[in-house]
Amino acid sequence: MKTIDRPKWSWLLGAALVATFGLFVGACSDDEEGTPTDVTTSTPIQIQDIIASPKSANPGDTLLISAIVVSSSPNEDDVPTMEWTATGGAFLEDDQTSVRWIAPGSGVYTVTARATNTVSSTTSSADFFVGGTATVVPSQAGAIRLKANQLDFYYLRTGTNIVTGGVDVYQVVAGGSSDAVTIPAATTGTNSRQVAYAPDLSFEVHSSDSIITGQPTSPVHLHIGNFSDATYTKISSGSPTGERWPGFFDAAVAPDNHNIAFGGMLPTELDAGADTFDVFVYDRDVPSRRNLTAAHTNHRNVFPTWSTDQRWLAFVSDRSGPGQWDLYGMPVSVSGVINTAQASLVRLSNTGGRLTDGNPGEPAFPKPRMEWNPVVATLAVQDADAVVHLVITTPASATQVDIGEVNDFAWSPDGSLLALALQGVVATVGSDGNNFMYRVGFDGENFTRPNDSFDDVSWSPDGAWIVYRATRSSSAWFEAYDLDQSTIAEPIALTPAEPAATTFWSLGAYRLLMSMKPAWGTAGVLYYPTFGTGFATVGIRSVDVSGLTP
Repeated sequence: MKTIDRPKWSWLLGAALVATFGLFVGACSDDEEGTPTDVTTSTPIQIQDIIASPKSANPGDTLLISAIVVSSSPNEDDVPTMEWTATGGAFLEDDQTSVRWIAPGSGVYTVTARATNTVSSTTSSADFFVGGTATVVPSQAGAIRLKANQLDFYYLRTGTNIVTGGVDVYQVVAGGSSDAVTIPAATTGTNSRQVAYAPDLSFEVHSSDSIITGQPTSPVHLHIGNFSDATYTKISSGSPTGERWPGFFDAAVAPDNHNIAFGGMLPTELDAGADTFDVFVYDRDVPSRRNLTAAHTNHRNVFPTWSTDQRWLAFVSDRSGPGQWDLYGMPVSVSGVINTAQASLVRLSNTGGRLTDGNPGEPAFPKPRMEWNPVVATLAVQDADAVVHLVITTPASATQVDIGEVNDFAWSPDGSLLALALQGVVATVGSDGNNFMYRVGFDGENFTRPNDSFDDVSWSPDGAWIVYRATRSSSAWFEAYDLDQSTIAEPIALTPAEPAATTFWSLGAYRLLMSMKPAWGTAGVLYYPTFGTGFATVGIRSVDVSGLTP
């Protein structure tokens, strides 16, 4: 059993509480007749909060739990008595402002404090989670993708510096880490972080540099990595222009696992500003590849993506004006034929051209966060101003609903809700058929903590819980919220707090290169990436969340 010794500061905390509540003995003097000059009157007390350190525990750990007792005025000589109870576990003491509680087995437990003085008695309760955390991957890693059994998963692992080191694809099998399909030995990875998985997880597609000795630049090509036999297939091709080579990026696999769309940069002999950017597709059945936007007048087309129903191949383009980036779509027939005619191209969004910012090929040209609804063909996309738009498509057109500025978002498994995480607020947006109605908040009310920021939002497999990373000052932890409040009424911490990154390569910057979202398996295990300062990503940990459900 791991025991947290009661530190000296806990007694200082108690002293500070005594001072705060006015529970101190003041000096007094008698007048000539020997009668008191002051008369003190006690006022009612209340428990403002109950806090624990650490925020959550493993079975057998000892938590220091403190009650914050307040009153409207000093209550001299009226120190409250304390009484603690819990639905499980054991107290090492139960009559002080701060007590030690030994956590029982996995589950949610209610701890209750009762404070009593001469004029009042008050009771308050708080729920605490007990799980079992373990390190699964001890190196820099993220972008967890659960496999069919919901226990094993693929993930991306990086070296000391993700910018120069890229990433490799690894897998966790039966709790242990091993190679899956990694970047081929002949290539190295400035751009190898761009990994896309087939929906059935039979293969992945990644971008990687091919180093050519003596050349100032190198081509960037796409490879399919087959998971069953660890073989590679190169699917992009291009010849140099002068000393400059083409590059291919941002693969997206169609829902039927056959077609792979990707972006390509074709260099010119003039300068980088004259390079062309087009959308390509690779057909695995033929196999063959073709430039879908070759005949179009605009050659600044990037970030392709397939709609949920595969009736659209959408991509970001600035064809309405230089630097005016929005979503456009090529219709796809029921039989899978892509209509590449320029006259058939449909503008799907109208964000004021702010879907991204800058020029393609530049390091600061961000790919917008995009996530299709898993059930209907509606895309949630975040523009360069952090505003989320819902692009609701039909086979012929699209409408747009603007949600607002958020940090992160995620669709529920059944597609009925979109969870939003932002500064101080966690909320959901509900849908009614094809018409999205605003239903922001949990049960009609926002869950707000103005001093906290929320990100890396995810869902439990049954859609009953939202899990997200909360950050307060220099600490971050994962917590969960029960949407129907059948188990708990308030958010509950699932992991202990850890130091938040403070250097330039903060968690936010790292998140743009590698997803830091948690993944909740059906077997009651939550996997979550952890992050330290700079590049010091701790890795991937697990926590037993089976105790959240009754």
